[in-house]
Amino acid sequence: MMTLNLNDGWQFCEKGADKSYPAVVPGSQYEDLLRLDLIPDPYKEDNESKTAWVADRDFVYSRRISLPEEMEAFEHICLYCSCLDTLADVYLDGEKIASHDNYFLPFEADVTGKIGKDSLLEIHFYSPAEFLRQMQQKDQMPRNCNGMNGIPHIRKPGCHFGWDWGPFIPTVGISADIMLKAWNGARIEDLYVTQTHEKGEVALDAQITLSGDIPAGAQLVVTLISPQGENMSEVTLPASSAASAAFKVEKPQLWWTHDISDSHPLYTVRVRLRQEGGEAVFERRIGLRTIELDRSADEWGTNFCFVLNGVPLFIKGANYIPPDALLTRVNSKTYEKLLGAVKRANMNMVRVWGGGRYETDEFYDICDREGILVWQDFMFACNPYPFYNDEFRANVLKEVEYNAKRLRNRPCLALWCGNNEIETMSAGWLPYTKLRDWTEKFFWHILPEELKKTDAVTPFIPGSPVGKGYMDGIISDAHGDVHMWTVWHGLQPLTYYRKRFSRFCSEFGLESMPDMNTIRYFCPEDQLDLTSPVMQAHQKCPSGNGKIAYYTSTRFRLPAKFEDTVYLSQIVQSECVRDATEHWRRNRGRCNGSMYWQLNDCWPVLSWASIDYLGGYKALQYTARHFNAPLTASACESKNGVELHVINDKNAPFKGHIVYTLSTFEGKKLSSGKAVADCPAASARKVCSPDIKSRLRHCRHNCVLQYSLLDAEGKELCRRTVLFKAEKKLALPDPELSLDVAVQKGEAIVTVKAKKYARYVKLFAKGISEPFSDNYFDLVAGESKTVTIPLPEGTSAEQAKKAISVTSIAGIKPKQSKFADFLFRMKIRLIPINIANWIGYHFM
Repeated sequence: MMTLNLNDGWQFCEKGADKSYPAVVPGSQYEDLLRLDLIPDPYKEDNESKTAWVADRDFVYSRRISLPEEMEAFEHICLYCSCLDTLADVYLDGEKIASHDNYFLPFEADVTGKIGKDSLLEIHFYSPAEFLRQMQQKDQMPRNCNGMNGIPHIRKPGCHFGWDWGPFIPTVGISADIMLKAWNGARIEDLYVTQTHEKGEVALDAQITLSGDIPAGAQLVVTLISPQGENMSEVTLPASSAASAAFKVEKPQLWWTHDISDSHPLYTVRVRLRQEGGEAVFERRIGLRTIELDRSADEWGTNFCFVLNGVPLFIKGANYIPPDALLTRVNSKTYEKLLGAVKRANMNMVRVWGGGRYETDEFYDICDREGILVWQDFMFACNPYPFYNDEFRANVLKEVEYNAKRLRNRPCLALWCGNNEIETMSAGWLPYTKLRDWTEKFFWHILPEELKKTDAVTPFIPGSPVGKGYMDGIISDAHGDVHMWTVWHGLQPLTYYRKRFSRFCSEFGLESMPDMNTIRYFCPEDQLDLTSPVMQAHQKCPSGNGKIAYYTSTRFRLPAKFEDTVYLSQIVQSECVRDATEHWRRNRGRCNGSMYWQLNDCWPVLSWASIDYLGGYKALQYTARHFNAPLTASACESKNGVELHVINDKNAPFKGHIVYTLSTFEGKKLSSGKAVADCPAASARKVCSPDIKSRLRHCRHNCVLQYSLLDAEGKELCRRTVLFKAEKKLALPDPELSLDVAVQKGEAIVTVKAKKYARYVKLFAKGISEPFSDNYFDLVAGESKTVTIPLPEGTSAEQAKKAISVTSIAGIKPKQSKFADFLFRMKIRLIPINIANWIGYHFM
């Protein structure tokens, strides 16, 4: 096999234009136009609407190619690109050699004998927006509430056409490396390794698929390599179109998620095809593990529990969207940062959501390596699709087969999910009976049957949410998973989640504002107001900015300063997700998973994300590390007091104690105690109800309970606090925070000390979006905490001191009276779409 990279030397132009410009490949028309200053940056101010015209134009990308002498002698030559975006015709010296219409399938065209000494390669990309308008005339899809109408007609990321967190930027272009591939004889098409776990051993069956003419005497050499790089076993067999090799691992090193074990060992299965003229090598890395989705009947209905190596898991995670609207900007550093944040937040699963794309191999490589499970949606979301069209259906089934083969060996792959929310939304498509009928037919019958031909091992559900059957129990707490939007869309109180004992909540959340560094990236100073045109342009959810302020005012007085609005919005989001997650974790066994919406953003926006577009951690991303910790304590407060629980996600039983202290904000101790906190493996237990009811009668507005979980040796595993009233009803004192800043090895070492109780202490470093070691934490009177902050190279201690500031909620000044805040909430409730959503969600 020989390859020739063709990324360099491209020109692009609008179709029919006389002038061409240099293009960057991989890339898109938006990036090329932006680089040449032919459009404003769509991510800044209100420029998105000013670039919408780009979506209506066709573009041509071209370059000259020649075959190097050493490639001319090969029997087979193809033009290959793993991602052409999306509707394209490919020409070689004026002759059309291929067409393409699926972003989720690689492009490959035979060019054997067709390339001259100076051939012209042209790729004509057609406007996806114009294509959708034409298709809507031929076969109308229902109105799309999340972007442009008609997106089911095209196999391209749906979010390119706008979503309730994303911009309208439908790219076209060469979205991955483009190359020539040359080979002789046969080539290795696929390697699939199945596992059978029995009696402490693992039997492996490596199934190899070859294509092309297999020369006489060709051989396959299949090698199993240990995680430590040692050859464990090797099999040599005659090459054939379908061959297999068997191995046995007697002392398997099992793959686990990182919250259970530090062990995520990866074995390698290497295949060498030896034939006349050379040797081709193909590898797959595998983890030895079993994964099941337990949906058996139980006392509460039917279970929905992932089981890894026979151990039931509580899933802690988030929904992942494409990390950039301009996807060719995404690279390995992007994935390392986002998935590193997932691991640091003690999440054991991410959901690759169905309105984006199947991720690149780099993404799944990191998940395999770091012990992170992946819930993988197929790319269908929130719309009905024309599966009755034979050509369309055949196209998507090729896509299913290709991506299932690509991912099925990966230990991180935990679930195939047919779609996102199509059943939920189909109630609004009553006139479209054919679409509704085909939704059931495809996702409940055709898709699982086709998937079994390729991957009969990985669990599958037809869609999310899912119930007992099609349109049966999709909002039930007794069956399947739920998307819980009663808070936010339905304007229910933040404590609503405690009423729900869902088997698995795969979507829920609350919007907040991004980091101030990110806001200043897209918003001029004179637009720093939730109601300004620029801030509205970067809010895609109807009435979203009003809802952010609405929920903020349920816990806090609306603040006078814009920066405080940002700060408080993030705290409310964090508390919302924390309270829900801990409730479900305390009820582990009945509830088996909590995945909030959403992990990340694809552009600078006000959204549900816990990490903003520039990588800024919101409060939620910091606090998730604590409330997702595999060994932690959790408090459930009420009017009558508080219950303290221990949660143990580990494979071993836990023995330890909870210690607690009730004190005033000024530091006067009112009560304290200690309780045994033993807990079996993979479970949660109530430990105690501290006897503080009488104390709370007199000081509920002026006290805090601090509690810690200690292991058997007395080591503190977590330290947390609980209040007994909403913050706006408390008499919070000035905590008199002090800062000590030192600089060592490119980091600021910051120690914060509070003389009195400080709620949600926030450190801010102007111009720095890299995550701190911790942030948004409480300090009781007299307590201190040390935090490390990464600094730009060459930053002095004096510069660091000027850049770093600290605040807590005690110093925030209200914007208006309590009555004015009440009137504001009524105003938000009376917005027509909010009334409709409240009615809809109230009766769900």
